[in-house]
Amino acid sequence: MGSRETRKQHFAELRAAGVADEFLARVHGPIGLNIGARSPEEMALAIMAEIVAVRYGRSGEFMSEGRKQKAEGRRQRP
Repeated sequence: MGSRETRKQHFAELRAAGVADEFLARVHGPIGLNIGARSPEEMALAIMAEIVAVRYGRSGEFMSEGRKQKAEGRRQRP
């Protein structure tokens, strides 16, 4: 989880070392799925979940409608 400026710097260094832009275009910098993570452990889980979702071309949505409806109901409560 680095800043945009750090990412730019790393990419510039990689380009200077001869890494092709075509390869750099495939680099993904995960920051995690929005699962409401608070602790470092939960943030790590959210990042790993995003990595797995991207790897298999998934969105990270709920797998069942019932769970989706329950979560949406919880979000609407004050």
